Amino acid sequence: MLLEPFTIHDVTGTPHLRTGRPIMAQTPQRVHFHGTGGPLFGIMLANILLSIVTLGIYSFWGRTRIRKYFWSSTQFDGDPFGYHGTGGELFKGYLMAMGALMGMAILLGLMTTLWEPTGTSGALMGIAFWLAIMAFVPFAIVSARRYRLSRTSWRNIRFALRADMFDFVKLWLWGAVLCVITLGVYMPFFQNRLRAFFTEHTHVGTEVFHYDGEGRDLFPKFLLGLLLTIPTLGLCWIWYKAERHRYYWEHTYFSEGRFLSSVSGGGLFELTITNYLLIVFTLGIATPWVLIRHFQFFAERLEFRGAIDYARIAQEAEGASAIGEGLADLFDAGGLDIGL
Repeated sequence: MLLEPFTIHDVTGTPHLRTGRPIMAQTPQRVHFHGTGGPLFGIMLANILLSIVTLGIYSFWGRTRIRKYFWSSTQFDGDPFGYHGTGGELFKGYLMAMGALMGMAILLGLMTTLWEPTGTSGALMGIAFWLAIMAFVPFAIVSARRYRLSRTSWRNIRFALRADMFDFVKLWLWGAVLCVITLGVYMPFFQNRLRAFFTEHTHVGTEVFHYDGEGRDLFPKFLLGLLLTIPTLGLCWIWYKAERHRYYWEHTYFSEGRFLSSVSGGGLFELTITNYLLIVFTLGIATPWVLIRHFQFFAERLEFRGAIDYARIAQEAEGASAIGEGLADLFDAGGLDIGL
């Protein structure tokens, strides 16, 4: 393998030289996670106490601390990830999201007072209002992911989501309608299209991820899951989740290689049951260890096979507002988002 210097641009856009590293990584590269429950327990306990004292305001800073811990404990090809978001950004985004929704509610109230709609017109106004509210959901999903990726780095190169909001709104609304019309049968196609959308618009600096999976490949297994739901008391969906997880990653590629996941249904079943028992029998105290076990399970079963042309990866500045994160909180469409 050829070893020679190559240039990488850091988060400020300043190029710097790293030597002695291969331009093309040919051997399989695994994701390594070395986080432990003890430090996370301390972080989460402090977050709870400070959130109580500050009437919940500190929770935004607490969430940021947790993300920083998870990403700094995760390595790929020998280098850790970094998280650069701040609690202040999340708090400001939440306030902006609240302001936007309150503004809509006030506008509806003024229209109702001035117009005094009755009968059909009143019902139509109510429906229009709730449709407008629900339109915020896809906006929140894209904006939250864009923010998180823009604050995530690897080898000092920032990630980014470069996607058209209107394209995702169309995808989301059309998929939701088809899922309702087909009584959920369209779900594997919808989920696959969502996966493709986010994967194909995710960048590491100047390099983009690619995806070539098809919903029809998962459809037979999804139908089997529907048939086995009652006989297995729903446990069959754990195996479907593992199958879908492997499929998604095996059809994701970057630079000159592809990803591979070894997550199995049996392993995921064991993880799910033991994590549930840990939560129940410790009255929730084991939550940090459960989160660690969950993240580690998926991370350490993921590897990259192929080549990465590091010389082609350069920083591209990407700004993103945290308002989507605030909307995701309000609609429960975001969450901690530490999964793989």
